This record gives sequence, C-alpha cells and structure tokens, in this order.
Amino acid sequence: RRLVGLRRFVGPAALGPAMALAAFAAFEASGRAFSERLCPADVRVLRVAQILWQGSMFIPPALYYAKLSEKSPLFPATISWTIRQGVPRWTHHSLWLAAWGLFLSVVWRAGGRRFRGFALQMLLTGVTCVIACPLGSGGLRERIH
Repeated sequence: RRLVGLRRFVGPAALGPAMALAAFAAFEASGRAFSERLCPADVRVLRVAQILWQGSMFIPPALYYAKLSEKSPLFPATISWTIRQGVPRWTHHSLWLAAWGLFLSVVWRAGGRRFRGFALQMLLTGVTCVIACPLGSGGLRERIH
C-alpha cells in the first residue's frame, strides 16, 4: 500500500518497485530516528510550530475577509489569493516563517542529513512559491507560483 502511494507521488515510470521500496524505507528510517532523538522540550517547540502553521492558514483569510487588504474581497478565495497583499500577507509570512524557524531548530538538532535536506527543500519551495513569487505578481513569477 505504501509503495503504491510513493509511485503515485513520483510517477510509476520514474521508479522501479525495488528502488521505490528502498527510497521509502530510507525516509521511514530517517523519520523514526528523528522521533527517537526528540526530548520533551523538542516536542513542546514542535507543538508551538504546529500552532503557528495552523494560524498561518486561518488568521490571514480572516483578516482578508475583514477587508484589511481590499475593499471588496472575493468569496470564495484561495489562501494564495488572500495573502497576496497587505496585512494578511505579512501576517501569513510572519507566522509561517516563525513556525519554520522553530521547526528547523529542532530538525537541525535531532534530524539526520536526509531529514534536514528534505525540510530545507520544503522551506525553500515555500519561500520561492509564496513569498518571492506571490499570486498576482505577473510574468515569470506568476508562472512559478
């Protein structure tokens, strides 16, 4: 079952069954090792990061619909649309980056090289797609988003 999910994610032609199983096993082992290295303080930090990430999904749209970025907000609107300008944008970015900072502080201490690399590429993807290339920026930046 897990192999089927991984093959759907990367594409069935990209990985043979043995390679896909090996990749999945390596990531699973990395995650298990990370969990085993966590101390109670790390778990508290991760919980705060989780709350901040959740806030970054719910608070900015509330601010958008409170008309803090435009006089006539669209409904429905995607998160990307609601955070493209003004107070909702900076609120989102502040909460999101604070959460990533906390998360990475734990990952850098307790995570292995593979785990740190994956976390870092996720952060860089988000920074590129949401912060550097927000929805509505036009041209190449719009296509990157």
